[in-house]
Amino acid sequence: MTTEPKTVLDGGRYYEGPRWHNGRLWFVDCMARTLLSISPSGEREEHAAVSDDTPCGLGVLPNGDIVVLTMFRKRLLRFSGGKLSLYADLSHLAAGTIDDMIVDGQGRAYIGDLGFDLPPEGRGAVGRIILVMPDGNARVVADGLRFPNGIAVSSDHRRLVVAEMDGACLADYDIAADGGLSLARAARPHR
Repeated sequence: MTTEPKTVLDGGRYYEGPRWHNGRLWFVDCMARTLLSISPSGEREEHAAVSDDTPCGLGVLPNGDIVVLTMFRKRLLRFSGGKLSLYADLSHLAAGTIDDMIVDGQGRAYIGDLGFDLPPEGRGAVGRIILVMPDGNARVVADGLRFPNGIAVSSDHRRLVVAEMDGACLADYDIAADGGLSLARAARPHR
């Protein structure tokens, strides 16, 4: 049996951060600066607009609230009760544009800090992973990454893997009980 792909939504500008939640696929349209969801049958719903920044990463907290990352103002916004509100301000901690995020089942948000501002004048800056705990405390938990973009956490909350776009590799971390990261292995290509 062959399944043919079917377009369920067309016409967006730049979709990012897909997350399945409550029977719908949630995502942002970065260029249209909107938070959207779509049902399996294709019913599209626009939930909120981010007027002052570019939304990018997306996560779901254990209570069902959605968290939206904004790249240049370096904030996390909580979508709850039909409204966006400030969840965490990382402008004092992030060295560059923040670009991707995953929220684990314990409510910890791991955010990729590129280490430079987009658009880049020159690449090569050291990127990092910032952790935002459910109580709002934030700290850097990994550094030395080359353009961290694409973060995943294992279902048992014990491993985090991040893709390094400029490093052409995956960095694999063990997650400590306090959310901290220790590099377990890096899968770098042979040259």
